[in-house]
Amino acid sequence: MLRPWVLFLLPCCCGAQPPSVPAITSTSSEVVVDFVARDKHGHIVRDLRPEEVRVFENDVKQQMRALTFFDKGTPQEAQPQPASAGLSPVEKTSRTWQELRNMNVVTAVFAGPFDPQSDTGAIARDLMRDVLTSEMHSDTLVGIFTLDRGYLNAILPYTNDAAEIGPAMVAAVERLTGRPVKGTVSGPAQDSTGRPRAALSPAMRAAVDRAIVRLIRPEMVEDDDTRAAIEGMFASLSALHSTISAPARPEGTTESESQLLALLHIMQAQTEFPGRKLLFYISDGLAVDAQFKELPRAVVGAANRAGVTLCGVHLGSLARSELAGSTRLLSDAIKASQAQRLAKSDDPVQRDWVLAPEIAEQSLHADTRMNLEILAEETGGEMISGNDVREKLQRELEDTRSHWELTYTPADLREDGRFRALRVAVSRPGVMVTARSGYYALPLLNGEQIALFEYAPLMALNARPAPRDFEFHAQAVRFHPGPKVQYAMVFEAPLREAAVEKDQNPKSKGVTAHLSFLSLLKTADGRVVDRVSRDQVFQAASEAALRSQTATFGAPLFVPPGHYTLESAVVDRNSGKARTRRAVLVVEPGAGLALSDLSLVRRLEPISSSVNGRDPLIVRTNRVIPQVLATAYLGGELGFYAVVYPDPRSLGTMDLVLELRQDGRVVANKEFGPLTGLLGAQPMLATLPMQGLKAGQCEARLTVRQAQVSRQKVLPVTLVE
Repeated sequence: MLRPWVLFLLPCCCGAQPPSVPAITSTSSEVVVDFVARDKHGHIVRDLRPEEVRVFENDVKQQMRALTFFDKGTPQEAQPQPASAGLSPVEKTSRTWQELRNMNVVTAVFAGPFDPQSDTGAIARDLMRDVLTSEMHSDTLVGIFTLDRGYLNAILPYTNDAAEIGPAMVAAVERLTGRPVKGTVSGPAQDSTGRPRAALSPAMRAAVDRAIVRLIRPEMVEDDDTRAAIEGMFASLSALHSTISAPARPEGTTESESQLLALLHIMQAQTEFPGRKLLFYISDGLAVDAQFKELPRAVVGAANRAGVTLCGVHLGSLARSELAGSTRLLSDAIKASQAQRLAKSDDPVQRDWVLAPEIAEQSLHADTRMNLEILAEETGGEMISGNDVREKLQRELEDTRSHWELTYTPADLREDGRFRALRVAVSRPGVMVTARSGYYALPLLNGEQIALFEYAPLMALNARPAPRDFEFHAQAVRFHPGPKVQYAMVFEAPLREAAVEKDQNPKSKGVTAHLSFLSLLKTADGRVVDRVSRDQVFQAASEAALRSQTATFGAPLFVPPGHYTLESAVVDRNSGKARTRRAVLVVEPGAGLALSDLSLVRRLEPISSSVNGRDPLIVRTNRVIPQVLATAYLGGELGFYAVVYPDPRSLGTMDLVLELRQDGRVVANKEFGPLTGLLGAQPMLATLPMQGLKAGQCEARLTVRQAQVSRQKVLPVTLVE
């Protein structure tokens, strides 16, 4: 059965698949498009007839199946619901869905920093406070966030208490300006009709809780025990507000990339709420690096799947220097293109001619205001600025309450990852339509839609014969035992064969390589139970320096005991070449004294303090980069990493011994202990000299003893001249 509140490409049945192929083939699908129709006076049209509405996909007319007008209308007094004891499961589900469907969810994101010497922050605070509190009915939820230099913070999780809006607005603006902002802080405690606000129902509270779990730390949802503990915190919304903190900026990302990832994160969290949602992005613009041009597409795809309409709110003056830079780049591209067309056939090719398309694309990304405007238009919203900001904000809120939805089955059912442009036309004279720009025809993977960059490696895994265009290695390194065993999924891909392109940043003279990683964890019957993925651009000052690097990527993974297949793929996005690998993963339960796998250390990377504390590769202020292929050159030292998990029930001391053996004899060793009073995970980073070793095979052994129990891990290492 289709879930009617999920937008865009909903496969409703899948055929049986061989164990090695992800179940992504659907036999039917349905597209749901929400749109707003207004007459020439700006009033919402509520009486359209099906014969007046047409929908086009890639300019091809589609057969519409249903047309429905949703009018949540003016606020109504809370009506007592009849007891649900006598209702069937279907009736209970229908009632819950209808209740959730009738909620209005509004998100305000203040993206800074704001100039502390300007009054823009105070204007934004007062305007958004007044507009939102005037529209705060018993069926409205509002969430307030800040996005500062790529760091996302939840100021006010979703609530329907208008009294909390004013203080939250003040807190948001003061965070972005770095100083107190003068003015009033409180808004009306009741909605515009003066009726008291209704308490959230259990169904709505549960949806809010799930959305907040996604916003706090989405990877924690994968752990059943942690998820239950977190949801247990949500006994009341009032207790929740002081504990929420959204994920910080991902380590190693640029400000532009992390801004887009934060927006993507908020969009995905709102899938817990059905229906059309509204997001106000209050900022001067949105930075988009050309090298991350797929991220805005992913944000649009996530917004359109979740039914989120984004509206940019611009309250300051235009950044003239930024616009001038954008215009200059575009002018340079036009001049180069004209020169190429006028050149004689025997004229030498100029560098500017070749780079003209890239320079033109850079000019588009240089205008941050235009970036935000494009993002808004493609999600069915608009860029709000000028003298009538308040009226436009209220109109967007009205559109969220009252809008049309149509459904159709696409004539083209191929899930090829391509963008399908949508257009809704109304034949009634004088009617203007606002709708989303389209959707990406992406398949479902284990019931969830894949990310845009995951499509290429997923297709590589489905290809027969399996592509073997270049070398890479992937390994699941075992760490903490428990109901779900903690692993670190580690990728390693030498860049010596990667396709290299010039860095698209006009200020850089370096080069880049672009790889997409994907691993699927599958049961014996081919069901995907988890996945790890990353899209990453690698940079260097020269091609030689880039090709000497090895691309590495690691991420935590939690796996229940059992037998699995681990399917991994890496795609070179510049050339389209790919490589896949398949391995068997046997996960056994553990208890008491435990020892992780022993890994050879490639290097340590310094990190900030705001990182994922559940990543087993993090040791204080460094991330360990393991070496998947345990091969080392003779000379110097070998670095090793492992984590010891003492038995909390044992009071005995603990001894740890690391040995390096060759030809049956111990060549080097290091002892730790006796250690007492240890609780929790104990990381071990140690080095051993290679003196006395020769080329060939050797092995490292790590042994831990506590009371009468011992554990040991062995790592074969290949030494070369």
